Amino acid sequence: MPNSAIFGRKTFTYCKDHNCQQADCPEARIGATGTRQSVYCAAHTCKDDHCMANVHGAPEVGDTKGQHSYCPVHRPCRNPDCDSMVHRVSNAEYRKHCSNHYCEFGSNCDEPRATGVKVCGTHRCRRAGCPKGLQNAAGRYCEDHECKDATGPCLEERVAGSEWCTRHICRDYFENCKNQGDPNKGHFCTDHVRCEITGCANKIFIDKGVRRQFCEDHYYGICDYIGCDKPRKSGNGNKHHCGAHACTAHEDCNGARTMTSMFCAQHKCSDAACDSRRAQSASLSSSVLRQLNATANANAGTGAGTVVANLNIYDPWCATHRCRDPGCVAQAVSPGGLCATHVCRETGCAARATQDNGYCDQHCCRERGACGRRSMRTITIATCITTPTTTRAMVWEEEEQQKGKSAGAVEVRVEV
Repeated sequence: MPNSAIFGRKTFTYCKDHNCQQADCPEARIGATGTRQSVYCAAHTCKDDHCMANVHGAPEVGDTKGQHSYCPVHRPCRNPDCDSMVHRVSNAEYRKHCSNHYCEFGSNCDEPRATGVKVCGTHRCRRAGCPKGLQNAAGRYCEDHECKDATGPCLEERVAGSEWCTRHICRDYFENCKNQGDPNKGHFCTDHVRCEITGCANKIFIDKGVRRQFCEDHYYGICDYIGCDKPRKSGNGNKHHCGAHACTAHEDCNGARTMTSMFCAQHKCSDAACDSRRAQSASLSSSVLRQLNATANANAGTGAGTVVANLNIYDPWCATHRCRDPGCVAQAVSPGGLCATHVCRETGCAARATQDNGYCDQHCCRERGACGRRSMRTITIATCITTPTTTRAMVWEEEEQQKGKSAGAVEVRVEV
């Protein structure tokens, strides 16, 4: 039998023991005439000196090192300046570049890494300065910079500091809101969704953590003040009047302001010419406060010992027109002064009355035994005068005579 045979168009000149086992290859095995043994010819045996594995295939685009001539284990990195072997992903998967040069995005990219990052230029996040790979093969940004909306999914860039792009973030993001907007609610988040009243662009009112369907204006209705058509406000707790007519004394007052004051009639100073707020009461005794606290605690179920911080109890006058005597709620006879009961009886004197007769120490006789009369001194004399002692004397009648009482002794007022 001849040592050659023709099969199709190829001529095989070796027997089955010496012919390359690669299908349709007529070449001789390595080792048929040398010391290196392989069942494949030189073209179909890995070029690594110690490897006899089969290789096949044609050169690929970008392959400048003849990777097709090596088995997957011994293929060199395509980087022209690298001598390392290609990166092994799994037992059956190898990349075209080594561990330092392969693109880490997915498992099908054979492009080399871009400078300074671990992915190629195609799969690098488009956010300036970001070294990460894309979140989605069809996207342009990494997981940190791609919109979190999953309905599309959305491939747009996030607004700085948020998880959403400009199409999916709340429309109040320019007011520092970072929440997702609801396309069914005008692209606002649950905190900034607009009032349901047609034509109203105000945000819904959040009342003590509860989201209402309407804005603050439409939630409370129209101001109760006669002739006012503005919406009610709740900024100061007033549930009946707008911001221009609500009493501002404290958050629990529902009264309307007077014509000239910021406060209602119950909280405005009783002095007709004064527009100030009444002073919070300082006239309650400790026993009354304890009783009020005990009642409040019992109603609140908090038990004994809790102090009521703000009883909102007011005097009839403001701090300027209330008597400055501790515990007194009468009107002062002069701004910041004392009432008629506590001020000295002497005309023009603003000092506190310290004596039983209603005079201060300056204007009361200091005679031992407390005679109770007014002092007659104009400079340093401290006792009343009962007899003429100087040539410049003027008669002064006691106040008891002016009140219709029995005539007293005529006294002499001395002027030195």
